[in-house]
Amino acid sequence: MTNIPELLRLKQLKEFYSLNPNTIMRERYEQREVSAGRLDESSVYNTSGFGYTVRPVKYGNRLMFKKADVEKWIEDNTVPAPIDEVNG
Repeated sequence: MTNIPELLRLKQLKEFYSLNPNTIMRERYEQREVSAGRLDESSVYNTSGFGYTVRPVKYGNRLMFKKADVEKWIEDNTVPAPIDEVNG
């Protein structure tokens, strides 16, 4: 098993968790635009996305995310398989 660092860069999010860095950056951009009043929140595609809800740690010019925050977001947004719902 690979050793996952405590602070993850965008490339590492893609490598370890298959989260698309471009989507995260788009969601962060949309969040800034909504906060500044230049974009209506109803036109935002997904306000519960990773980049919209998880706060990054700034390390110089790099955006990094805490491993615990990433895993908590994944756990909170994981939907059970349909077969599990049917079988109870």
